[in-house]
Amino acid sequence: MIGSMSEQTPAEDASAALEVRKLFKSYVSAGQAVSILRELDLTMKQGEAASITGPSGSGKSTLLYLISALDRPDAGEISLLGQDMVAGGESKQTAFRNAHIGFVFQDHNLLPQLNVVENVLLPCLAGSGVDQSRRDLAGQLLERVGLKDRLTHLPAQLSGGERQRVAVCRALINQPELILADEPTGNLDTATAGVVGDLLLEVSREAGAMLLCVTHSWDLARRFPTCYQLEDGRLVTADSTATPASV
Repeated sequence: MIGSMSEQTPAEDASAALEVRKLFKSYVSAGQAVSILRELDLTMKQGEAASITGPSGSGKSTLLYLISALDRPDAGEISLLGQDMVAGGESKQTAFRNAHIGFVFQDHNLLPQLNVVENVLLPCLAGSGVDQSRRDLAGQLLERVGLKDRLTHLPAQLSGGERQRVAVCRALINQPELILADEPTGNLDTATAGVVGDLLLEVSREAGAMLLCVTHSWDLARRFPTCYQLEDGRLVTADSTATPASV
């Protein structure tokens, strides 16, 4: 438990850009349904940044996958920028996700046949295409995470931490309104983790984008203006000044 907490309830606010209401998700294990998320609520306005901590298996990554329509809930509503992220066809959801969501995956998911710059620019190919401004942005992002000398390297020529930094830059290349980060610093050393954390917070602030970050690192989590912990399938607000017993 982290300090004093209260259950997070979405406010009735027309300015909310992300609204998650009464979200349920369960999985079948050994022939039985195991509930992961239970009536989970979350509301974020454009420009807000929040972290989510919680034990392994509590549903943190599952929540990010549901918000981005990479998975479907059993019940509940998810609205992002007015788009229903539960209903709708897969092709429509894919196009919307590519245009408006940047996702930093826990295991980077780089394409092995593409070099660093090509991997970063990959989301642009499904959208408006690659122009010089996007190439310049890719170079700037890679320089900010210390990879300016690795632009033509393939993923196999990079360390695990370097590959994760490339994945962060890829998530930011389309300048999305929502950045979802699933353990973005989990495979990084302390110094590099600080650089990546700075980049995510700075870029989201500069762009006025929402940033929702799942992490086991309390050092990273407490840097966010809003901190949640996932408990018993619901989000509770955590005191960022308190010392966590566990994350």
